[in-house]
Amino acid sequence: MSARSVAFPDTTFEGVVTSIDSRVDPATRAVQVRAEIPNEDARLRPGMLLTVTLFRPEREALVVPELALTQVGQQASVFVLKPDSTVEQRRVTTGSRRRGEVEIASGLAAGERIVVEGTVKLRSGAKVAATEAPDLSATAAASDGTDSAPPSTK
Repeated sequence: MSARSVAFPDTTFEGVVTSIDSRVDPATRAVQVRAEIPNEDARLRPGMLLTVTLFRPEREALVVPELALTQVGQQASVFVLKPDSTVEQRRVTTGSRRRGEVEIASGLAAGERIVVEGTVKLRSGAKVAATEAPDLSATAAASDGTDSAPPSTK
């Protein structure tokens, strides 16, 4: 983690997160995080406000557009395109969600083609005409540095 203070605008203080509280304040949606920052020169004083940036390590994940996911109760599924141009509805286990994308924890392999649009009336065994997903990588890279082509690994 790194921290900055208006009192020292040209200085970045580096530290380590030591604990994260398990409770979320329902009113503010805030979580208490405790960090240790070396302060040998005693520039940081009790009560000073710091702007803190937390870093998380990147991880590989299989993600699909949220539109591709069919949710019925607690069961999530996607339609997988088979070699004979028919589709198979397959249950998947979802993980994290962010900005229109869903992580697939299990049930789908990287490289399998899925149906993204038009899944409402689709049923297993239906024949479909496959089209290539548009290359959104230039747009996505400009906005958040990720590739949005379904499914992908991140």
